[in-house]
Amino acid sequence: MDNTEADLTQLIARSLRISEPLNRRIKSEGEKANFSYANTLLCLCAEVLSAFGSLAEARSRKQVRHAAWASRNLLELSIWCEYCVRSESNAQTFFFDTTKDALGFVNAFASLASMAPSVTSDACVANAKERLGAVAKAHSLDLDDEFKRVHKAAKELGKDQEAAFRYLNTILSKLTHPTAFVVNINIDDASNIGLVDMSYQIGLALARASLSELEKAIPPH
Repeated sequence: MDNTEADLTQLIARSLRISEPLNRRIKSEGEKANFSYANTLLCLCAEVLSAFGSLAEARSRKQVRHAAWASRNLLELSIWCEYCVRSESNAQTFFFDTTKDALGFVNAFASLASMAPSVTSDACVANAKERLGAVAKAHSLDLDDEFKRVHKAAKELGKDQEAAFRYLNTILSKLTHPTAFVVNINIDDASNIGLVDMSYQIGLALARASLSELEKAIPPH
């Protein structure tokens, strides 16, 4: 029995119960705060719902790789939800990694462009780094591209979280990427459906776990 629609409806209802008090807190904070704990949690909640929506669509289309990809995203989100809910300091680290992620993107682009001498990107790269530098200075941050990696966040959460992340990441990555397994094996219809359902059930459990973590940050009525 396909209960995808019912699962999605339930997750939407839970996300609304999470987002409403977070939105109220954001409004009370005003626009002057450099970092908003509530907004970081709200963004995570939205990403969880979006990733599950992608998973539901992949299940309806019986797409193994897309289902595994969406579940793998939910795996990472489950770690970040627990990591950020554990303390505002953790959430702040995650939030300010936005600048480091952007710098990593710019640095990789610059390195790639340097491999093609005919491509002129110096001005673009310099402008991007200048803007990122201004953001970092405004927040008193060291500007580098060393961000908190998700496996390290999982390790900080505990041995169980670290092990679960490692094993689930291996399983889902084998189906997501063009690995030798995916490229060389002809998956029959029955196995395809089984792998899609497995990815779906993993993703559903992770989405529910993510929302359960976010609910811990919501004060009781």
